[in-house]
Formats: sequence, structure tokens, C-alpha cells
Amino acid sequence: MKPSIENLCCLIKFVPEKYVKSVMDEGLLYMNTLKYFRTYEDSDEALRGDKYEGLSASFLPDQIHISVNGNKIDGIIGKVDVRPHHVDEIKLFCMTALTHDILFDGFVLDRRFANFGDKAIIIEGKGLVSFFQMLRNRVKDDQSVYAIDSTFKTNGFVEYVDRNHHHKELTVFHKFKEYSWQHEFRIAFERPEHEGPFPLYIGSLKDIAYVKDTKEVLETKYSLKGF
Repeated sequence: MKPSIENLCCLIKFVPEKYVKSVMDEGLLYMNTLKYFRTYEDSDEALRGDKYEGLSASFLPDQIHISVNGNKIDGIIGKVDVRPHHVDEIKLFCMTALTHDILFDGFVLDRRFANFGDKAIIIEGKGLVSFFQMLRNRVKDDQSVYAIDSTFKTNGFVEYVDRNHHHKELTVFHKFKEYSWQHEFRIAFERPEHEGPFPLYIGSLKDIAYVKDTKEVLETKYSLKGF
């Protein structure tokens, strides 16, 4: 079952303690560029950095034909990946999403989240409705902010696919399954006239979010009953 907004129980943003005040008081969603995540070097694999970010397609070599000036290229080894140049400047804000389906039998978050920060900012229940409304209100009249493509999709769950078998298009809302432990929900925009990160302020989250220690969150078993 693919997750849907109707199934969403809560969103969690893991951050270092020094950033909690700006997120809670001002609603700062610090959107890094796709290039930042693509080139970020982690000590562990499948953590924050992902060299495959921004692929528009990934094809199996034995199922495609490539030619240059009419001359077929043989002996292709490994996956054939396609990445448009312009995607590096897409702005991303990433959160962790807990949905009804993963909470049905009880769920414990992966301990690797401890690498993202010692605090967890949590939005749940009616706070989710307010959060998305605040986000819409902030960007709807901002002429510098655009949807990333013709689908006009600006936020959603990441769909995880198997790199070894995937043979078709990809979007910013796809990642390979090695990252599936993150249960990611992301916000994505383009700002063609502005390079680098995008500090997006949507307003105080004090009435719709609360803060817990990451350690406590990672030691908690969540279930539908708990929500």
C-alpha cells in the first residue's frame, strides 16, 4: 500500500538542538538544494547524502539501445541513469512520516535518525492540517517559487524502488530502497532566480508542534493505539 495524506499520523523533523528555536518560533523550513544532498558525503551509506538524487530515469542495460549518430553502442555495463542538469537547484525540505499502515502492528524508528540531531519536532493530528495550510498560504502568492514540474506537486511521500530492477522514469519523489528506513515526506520547490538554500518561513509552529529528545523518540514503540 502506498502512503497517502489521509493515512498520515504525524511528521517528524530531527534537528540539532540549536535549530529548534528558529523552527518552532518562526516556522523556518530550511530547504537545501538537491545538489547538497547529491554531493553530501556521509560516514555511513544511505544516511543524508544520496548520489542518485535528481535522476529522471534509471534503465537496465540489457533492455535499452543507445546509439550516437546512428551507431549503436554495445557492451553497456551497469545501470543507465539520466539526470537533467537543472534539478541540482531544486529546493528540498525532508521530514519523516508515520502512517497508519506502518503503525498498525507497532513500529520503532531506526536508530540512525540519531545522526540527524538530538531533538525531534513532531506535528500530529489537527496540527498537520494547520501545517499544510500555513505552507500553502506562504507560497501561493510568492512569484519566486514554482512547482518542480507540470504535475504541480510540491510535497508528498517518497516512493522507494529497487535499483537492481527499476527500469523507467523517476522523480524527485523517488529514492532507492536503501533509504526506505527514513519513511520520508518531502517538500520540493524551484526558485529559478535564486541559487543555493531557501530559508522558508511559514510562521510560528508553537501551537501545532512539540519537541522531544531524539533518544526518547527512538526508544518509543509507536502504534495506532498510541495516537
